[in-house]
Amino acid sequence: MDEKIGKVRVADNTPTEEIEKSQIRSNVSIESNQRCGLKELIDFDSSELVDAVRIWSGWGQSSWPTRDDSRLRSILGTDRAERLLPTIKQLEKDFYSSDAYLNASDLAEVGKLAQAQFRLLHPSVAEEIVDIFAWCYTFDWR
Repeated sequence: MDEKIGKVRVADNTPTEEIEKSQIRSNVSIESNQRCGLKELIDFDSSELVDAVRIWSGWGQSSWPTRDDSRLRSILGTDRAERLLPTIKQLEKDFYSSDAYLNASDLAEVGKLAQAQFRLLHPSVAEEIVDIFAWCYTFDWR
């Protein structure tokens, strides 16, 4: 019998049904995260990273994602932005490695499956970061 991974949430934080591991397909292995060394470099649940992803993506500032490196630099300063951007870009790349858009029947399911796949790769990432990337991903695949 398939193992439950727990409840997942869509970008608006609405609880959804449990998803079976067999429903999740991921193009990126968990080992790839360990090879890039991100876990050793930064706290994925830090308020600094959450704030940076929020600023960079346009979350709360725009009706759609407006990913902007220069906005992050102007708000956080060049040194802080340059330190955080590689992590943000790697997390974005990992989220976008999802094939949920190929396997889901509607946009809500696309978001749920992509979030679940990402959580397998990065279980310690702050929920708001997962929600922000889901917002971007579902906007791009609408």
